[in-house]
Amino acid sequence: MSERATSILMIVVGGLFALVGLALLALGRDVVLGWGLITFFGAVALIGTSTVLPGRGLGPLALPIAGVLMGVGCGILAYLLITDPDEFRTSRYPPEVLIPVTLVGAVFFGGGSIVVLILMLRNRRALEPDDEG
Repeated sequence: MSERATSILMIVVGGLFALVGLALLALGRDVVLGWGLITFFGAVALIGTSTVLPGRGLGPLALPIAGVLMGVGCGILAYLLITDPDEFRTSRYPPEVLIPVTLVGAVFFGGGSIVVLILMLRNRRALEPDDEG
């Protein structure tokens, strides 16, 4: 599969899951899960968009911003797993496995992306467009 096709798939899948999150918010059901879906999968769509349309919109900041959003999404899922683990007992993987995974995702996606953002903002040359756009 080409890079462009993969990016378009990321936009479509991320957008669909984000729409499910919006529907949960609109219906007033599972609001926390709705926000988790919107942040994590909205970030997936953002990454796909930044690859299909390089040099537009957020430019080089798109990936670290998407990483922060993915970290927030992982954090929300960790919160849900910790506060109501029985809700996820029917899952293929039990909460005892998913909680550490989501916490690691929150730390590495969120924390790592914040560090990258700070470094990029300190080094303004990294934000200047290159020859590719």
